[in-house]
Amino acid sequence: MLIRCPECRFERQIDENAIPANAAMATCPHCQYRFRFRNPDGTPVADETPAAAPAPQTAPAGRPLPPDLDGDDPLPPGAMVPRIPGDHDASAPTPEVPEAEPQKGQPAPPQNVAEKRSDFWNNFQKKRDGESKGKGGIAAAMHVDGTDVPWEEPKRYNLFMALYQTILRVMFNAPRFFAALPATNGKLTRPLVFYLILGMFQTLVERMWYLMSIQASGPSITDPKLQEVLGDVAQSMSLPLTILLTPGILAIQLCFFASVFYLMLRLVQPENVQFRTVFRVIAYSAAPTVVCIVPLVGPLVGSIWFGVCCFIGCKYSMRLPWSRTGLALGPLYLIAFAIGMQLIRQFLSMSA
Repeated sequence: MLIRCPECRFERQIDENAIPANAAMATCPHCQYRFRFRNPDGTPVADETPAAAPAPQTAPAGRPLPPDLDGDDPLPPGAMVPRIPGDHDASAPTPEVPEAEPQKGQPAPPQNVAEKRSDFWNNFQKKRDGESKGKGGIAAAMHVDGTDVPWEEPKRYNLFMALYQTILRVMFNAPRFFAALPATNGKLTRPLVFYLILGMFQTLVERMWYLMSIQASGPSITDPKLQEVLGDVAQSMSLPLTILLTPGILAIQLCFFASVFYLMLRLVQPENVQFRTVFRVIAYSAAPTVVCIVPLVGPLVGSIWFGVCCFIGCKYSMRLPWSRTGLALGPLYLIAFAIGMQLIRQFLSMSA
């Protein structure tokens, strides 16, 4: 497969069998520009024809040409261009041909200088390609990214590093993370496990803060009805029962959220929405819930952050405009906001 950078036009021929099946993004090794080289359906991205190069500038006779516009100054007359060792056979040295000294007032031919620089960088690239064979030569020639989901790449990351990297990317770089999320590839098992791990962590942490708050505020509560309610809640939150029931409840919750989001998105964009993509977006959007470790405000901030990541993930993973994303998910967020306000009112009325 021929992969060409749309920014600097650098290209490399790469064996398609060596590219991961779910890889769709690449990073140019020359300009570090990140671009998509393959569509989600596996077909290569159509390459735009580069614009015609402008005609070289000419200067009046007797005046030197200005330096190149690419940022490198032309070499002075008689400068030695370094060569990469190993390009030619040492047993057959190339004889050096003396160059004629340019007359005074005449600059060195810029075309020869450009050819020398081009030869130097071509030789340097060949040297790098030769050294990288057998140990990631494809990545040296053209950095092909995988799924950009560390949690789904167990061969590259261990368990804790994969979990840590995925949480960081979702929390602080959600648009790029979800834009590179494959729409058709990948199983749903690992996203489900990711959601269960974070859900269990959130449940246990909130249980710990709740029991500590009951113990701290217990002596100051004089209302017998409120004491009875808090006692019943504390007894129902037994640790073995929580560990046993929480995974099943979380799995049902994830499927419910994904189904509702999928149905709402299908109403505005039926051709680009897939349940597999929505399921993975909701699962990985649970990453910000780790802030529940902060008492009092942590669970509230984590829930709001989770909703924001779901919105951003649906927009970027399915290439939807902001207007259609808001039209599809806006009613769901309004309903969730109304339910949250009602719960806050009930809590304040009980504590008053």
